[in-house]
Amino acid sequence: MISLVAMLSMFAFLGLLTILGRLFGSPVRNLFDVIELARPTNDAEFEQLLDPEYEARLRSLMSQDEFREEQRIRIHKLFDCMRHRSFNALLITQFAYLEWRRWAKETETEEDRARLFLLQEVLRATAELRVYSLSVIPTLAIWILFRAYRWPVLVPRLSELREAGNKDGIHAYSRLTTAIGYLSLFYGERCYDALMVKLHGAIPKEF
Repeated sequence: MISLVAMLSMFAFLGLLTILGRLFGSPVRNLFDVIELARPTNDAEFEQLLDPEYEARLRSLMSQDEFREEQRIRIHKLFDCMRHRSFNALLITQFAYLEWRRWAKETETEEDRARLFLLQEVLRATAELRVYSLSVIPTLAIWILFRAYRWPVLVPRLSELREAGNKDGIHAYSRLTTAIGYLSLFYGERCYDALMVKLHGAIPKEF
């Protein structure tokens, strides 16, 4: 016979699993959840942070102390931007897997096949961005923890982080947003517009 202590322990364990599942489980059920939960990012700011010419111009126009202070801010900005983009990629991945399970058996029409093709592309793009993020975010975290902007020999260059893990950060994010953008058109142009504002900071002029 199961003792009272064992039963209470089992119920406590199941309760803990329930709590953890509700707190840290996927909140995504559809594309509208992705739109609501996605963290806003701005392409122009991201590209400027990784622009070697802009960074070189800052260095030439500022004193050493001014440039170090500017890099401190820019490192934090890029760290936040990467965390937001990585989080958005996670939401999109969760949505793509839900859609895949929903549509994997539906390949009767050309629209079904197009949807599945885009879902495959979304998943490949999220994997590419994940590789890039796992290379860049830890580097930025180390720079912040050890105050790299104060290093006496060399102040880190953010432009060197455009490529990491054999991936181009701008291209990887663009590939993902292009794929999910086309997929969102199945849900209407209003969904596409709202999603692009969240993922890019504006609706792309050309798509």
